[in-house]
Amino acid sequence: ETLLMRIIRGSGLRGLTGIHPIRRQGRAIVIRPLLSCSKTELLGYLKGEKIPFLVDPSNGDEIFTRNRIRAKLIPWIEKNLNGAVKEALSDLQDSCERAQNFLDGQANKKFLSLPLKKKRGGVGVRVAVLKRLDRVILCEILWRLYSYARAGAGAITAVHRFGMEELLASSKSSGKLDLPGSMRA
Repeated sequence: ETLLMRIIRGSGLRGLTGIHPIRRQGRAIVIRPLLSCSKTELLGYLKGEKIPFLVDPSNGDEIFTRNRIRAKLIPWIEKNLNGAVKEALSDLQDSCERAQNFLDGQANKKFLSLPLKKKRGGVGVRVAVLKRLDRVILCEILWRLYSYARAGAGAITAVHRFGMEELLASSKSSGKLDLPGSMRA
């Protein structure tokens, strides 16, 4: 469901890595140990072990996009296009995660080599340095620069990164783009 929502909304590679079983959220570490279990497996286990459980009634409310995807889109795709769509999406997610991990390694090396200048409330990098980067690495570097400047708080979207790329590609000698968290590129 998450993968389809992100595809429909226009996610990039990072978004297609899906929900991670362990991730840092601010100071907390969020662990999702049951992500790889299907609903059928989980309910079967709970019933077999006679463990009481509750089902959130909002999970059936199709006002929510995720629920419409679960109740209508996935069954339609399974019936009309690909009976193994869940496995296909899982394989796509796995491939994207491997590619993103490789890209993260390359981008981290490049980021650490950048001549960063700390500025009041942000960080600076010479435009000429950024313009020399491959576009794929540039996208990752822009994401890291924002995260670094914001001390890991918040995130920018693909729209923001594309806007920053347009600024860099522009022939104008100056420009600006407002970013979340009262930041500006």
